[in-house]
Amino acid sequence: GKAAITQPAFQASDGTKVCLGCSSQQCRSGNPANASFSCNMAAAGRTIIEDCELPASKTLFLLPRPCLGARADLSSSSKLEQTMHEWDALVAKLQHMVDRDVRSVTQPKPPTQTLEAVGSIKVMVHRNGSVDKKRACCLVTKKDSHWLEHLLEQATERLDLANAARQLYFADGRQPKSLTDFENLPTNLCVHGLPELWAVSRDGFLDPEKHVDSLKGRLQESVAAYKVGKQELQDLKAERQSLKKQRVGETNETKQNILESQIDALSLDIEQATAQLKEYKKQVLACRDKLKAALQPPETKPSGQRADVFARLAKPNRATIRVQARFNGNDKMSPEPCLGTSMDELLLSCAKRLKMRVVKRLYSLDGKRLRKFSDLQQAQEVYASAGEAFIDPVKQAAELQLRE
Repeated sequence: GKAAITQPAFQASDGTKVCLGCSSQQCRSGNPANASFSCNMAAAGRTIIEDCELPASKTLFLLPRPCLGARADLSSSSKLEQTMHEWDALVAKLQHMVDRDVRSVTQPKPPTQTLEAVGSIKVMVHRNGSVDKKRACCLVTKKDSHWLEHLLEQATERLDLANAARQLYFADGRQPKSLTDFENLPTNLCVHGLPELWAVSRDGFLDPEKHVDSLKGRLQESVAAYKVGKQELQDLKAERQSLKKQRVGETNETKQNILESQIDALSLDIEQATAQLKEYKKQVLACRDKLKAALQPPETKPSGQRADVFARLAKPNRATIRVQARFNGNDKMSPEPCLGTSMDELLLSCAKRLKMRVVKRLYSLDGKRLRKFSDLQQAQEVYASAGEAFIDPVKQAAELQLRE
């Protein structure tokens, strides 16, 4: 009645199952054909070595007789089972030691993990205005008094920036002033639980929400939500129509009342779905307008003297009118050429050329008052008046002759 050992073994001469790697005496009395047999202690050792990727020099388990420093007492089945339990406990202990020590030697932890043990802050940094997946993971210790300079240096190096990063911003446009600003941040300022920052070199902070890729993503989400809402509305309408058909063909009054209540409930759902669909449509249109505005090239504004030149060139060209002006009622004098691009300028020019204190009115040769600048023609002869009515030179000459 000896209990069998639950591991690979061979049959000894006395009928006892014995592990080849546990008792050299029993091995000699066993079947020579099983000389290549090894216990599962050696198999467990090989598994540990393969999992830990140990070099050949670390194969401490691959011994000719991997008995793990123990001998089997074959006097009774209970002692064999006790030995077996001791081996299992020893293997578990060795495996734990390998996982803790040997793995740390053969596969050292990166510096970021060793810094985290003493207290550190890890952040994700993007290029200014970018929302792509290319970002840098930067790390500083909580006791670092020059944490901002170190973060800027890491961001410049890991993002491969052409110019050194000078400032860091959160997505909402705030700048971190101290390490406490990274604590208890809302989810919209984090990615995978880490604070999200944008490195700025020269220009000001560019809102990542206005980035073309971000706007395209939001437009796709809005369009997808609109399609889902539209499909839900169509399904509700189809279901209501089906219930209406059932109500028409139903003769039982109780069932008709039930169908009527279901139709009323669906009508309320349809109203809510319709209102929600309108909101989705507004979001889609708003996202399209923002994306269209973002895709348009920015307008360049000249500065300094160039701005003045561009401003003058941008003004609409006004036609310059040249007239031949005389004193009101005097057709004997030589006309004076006067220029102007508007009626006010022309009146001032006439007053200056005719040496009058003020010129308020212009008349044509036939006595018609020229009120608008558009009434004037190039090289037109006019009479300048200080405010008096038109004086006909022919009548004035006739009156003078009568007086004489």
